[in-house]
Amino acid sequence: MKKLQQLLEERATKLKANQALMDAADADNHRDLSDAEAKSFDANTEEIRALDEKITRARAAEEQRATLAGQNGTRHDNGLSNQENRDLGSYSMLEAVRMANGNVAMTGLYKEMHEEAQREAHRSNISVSPKGVMIPGLVLEHRSTEQRAVTATGGANGNQGGVAIATSLGSFIDQLRNALVLAGLGADFMYNLVGNLDFPVEDSVFAPTWLTENATAQASNPTFKKLSMMPKRVAGFLDVSDRMLLQTSPSIEARLRGQLLRGMSESIDRAGLMGSGSGEEPTGVLNTAGIGDVAIGANGGAATFDHVVKLKGKVDANNALLGSLGYATNTDVRTQLQLTKKDAGSGIFVWGDDDNRLGGYKAGVTNILPNTLVKGTANTCSPLVFGNWNDLYIGMWSGIEILPDPYTQAANGMVRMHVKSFVDVLVARAKSFAAVKDILGANN
Repeated sequence: MKKLQQLLEERATKLKANQALMDAADADNHRDLSDAEAKSFDANTEEIRALDEKITRARAAEEQRATLAGQNGTRHDNGLSNQENRDLGSYSMLEAVRMANGNVAMTGLYKEMHEEAQREAHRSNISVSPKGVMIPGLVLEHRSTEQRAVTATGGANGNQGGVAIATSLGSFIDQLRNALVLAGLGADFMYNLVGNLDFPVEDSVFAPTWLTENATAQASNPTFKKLSMMPKRVAGFLDVSDRMLLQTSPSIEARLRGQLLRGMSESIDRAGLMGSGSGEEPTGVLNTAGIGDVAIGANGGAATFDHVVKLKGKVDANNALLGSLGYATNTDVRTQLQLTKKDAGSGIFVWGDDDNRLGGYKAGVTNILPNTLVKGTANTCSPLVFGNWNDLYIGMWSGIEILPDPYTQAANGMVRMHVKSFVDVLVARAKSFAAVKDILGANN
């Protein structure tokens, strides 16, 4: 019996073929399918029906296997058994890089994971380097998210890895990083996507009217538009010393893979919150046309409880006060609101003692959000955003590809690891968000 994933891939291919036939006809003055096209369309449809039956059986078989496996070992929330989780826990990104860097044939778990990541990329029509190592989403889900470059010897910067190559390991001094907030606020992360992803959006609604008994009803046709997500490359590089690759420890392995994932995660949060939409950068919430706007003044000003409430009101006025509601801002704004009373006599501050809640809703605070926005003569303004974060989609098409480069930094005894992934961001409904963009925070 074919594996479920293989059947799903075959079904996706047939659906894509039918979509191509319909797109070609639509592009040609919305003509009907030709006889040959109709024959191909019908054949694909029949194969899709047959695949649906096989997929149903394959899913049932997997569920039964999972049940039997569960009788022989606990299965966790990720659907894996204790042994499978142990196997993935033993996966070393550094070992995979060493194999790729030394052109050594991958075996065992590393070969299996590399091939799984290649399948993910193939399903998404993403090209990969034949010399790189692919790390699938399955492995990434087991990893923490931190980033920093290290070397195997001491140095002036105080962030070198040599201090950790020892029998007895002290704590590792991490570089201070921006907080990640999108997952906690409820952004909708979608993994292992295939091809471009289109969302039909109802642009206007059916609205019947009241008439006399014999009056003629008027047309009220709902209209639709399309929003799309497509893979966009996010890439960077990380330098690791030759000695680090040769003599590592579990602590360094965890830190290095953490650096890699933390950097990727921070780039994604930045794009979701404030992506410019120019070039290949996705459009984030702050730069999405149509979100609600609450202004303080011609040259900005201090935020008050009124502004916090008005943001909620903007979203509520659009019937969008639902889902995963919350605020996002930076530390300048939080500090200012923690020093601002709701009114002169209450003694109650706008932002209370709970650093993670504002106005009765959860709040994400990150210095990814800038304090350099411009309003009139002020150029140190900060934003405060409120909305249903479920309507912020984060699409991911594959795991991560690492391409070791032993040449560029060879004179310095370093290997440069080029890292890339494919991600996109979509604000599904602009009316689900509102923002103040001209707050002069406590540090102004």
